[in-house]
Amino acid sequence: MNADLPLIDGRTAADVVEKIRATAPFYVPEWSGGVDGDAGSALAGVFGNMVVEVLQRLNRVPERHLAAFLDVLGMRLLPPRPAETVVVFTLAKDADRSALVVAGTQVMAEKTADHPELLFETDENVLAVPSRIAALYSTIPDTAGGREKVFGHTEAWTAASSFTIFHGTENLQEHALYLRQTGLFTVRSGVEIHLSGVPRALADQVAWSYTDADGRETLFEARFDGAVAGSFSPPGPVGRSWAGAW
Repeated sequence: MNADLPLIDGRTAADVVEKIRATAPFYVPEWSGGVDGDAGSALAGVFGNMVVEVLQRLNRVPERHLAAFLDVLGMRLLPPRPAETVVVFTLAKDADRSALVVAGTQVMAEKTADHPELLFETDENVLAVPSRIAALYSTIPDTAGGREKVFGHTEAWTAASSFTIFHGTENLQEHALYLRQTGLFTVRSGVEIHLSGVPRALADQVAWSYTDADGRETLFEARFDGAVAGSFSPPGPVGRSWAGAW
């Protein structure tokens, strides 16, 4: 139970043996009580372990009393159920094929101060594969406004650093439409383009750019007058052709 219950007796087996050695001269003066390995020390050790088992049951009395009190109030304990945990199976670094971990494979949880060693079994078959995560992203869909968010976590994952999914400083999501035609988009002077059928709400989010034959990208402003329109004047001397993509 998650309750701050009192500890009735916190003595250990060593504490009990020490108490026996301290009081032995008053009850059995013929036993020195200070020599390990003799019959008296062996009996004291056995008795100490027996006392600790009794104390462990005694220390659970407050928990049982609390359960009985809650039962009077009409509160019931949850039925017992097997413990569950997540287990990760990792192949050797030089493994070149997958390995099947069959259901019922036993794994052991190490002993801690709160519990002894715990034995678990897998519920189903697991196929361990030698592949590695090359890139890691998290995404937040936004069906209302079409403004999805995509965040990259590959750098933090590779460096084994902590990170928060669905959160980041840069949104990697981009909606782009590329138009390319060598003859039509070869520009010799300032041009103006029109794109019809674009909602006004979406027009506010549109940015136009022009990429020339050398891969240089130029951004230019667009205005909304029933359509998305933009004007572009190519760099360089007039009369030179600039083949690129809008």
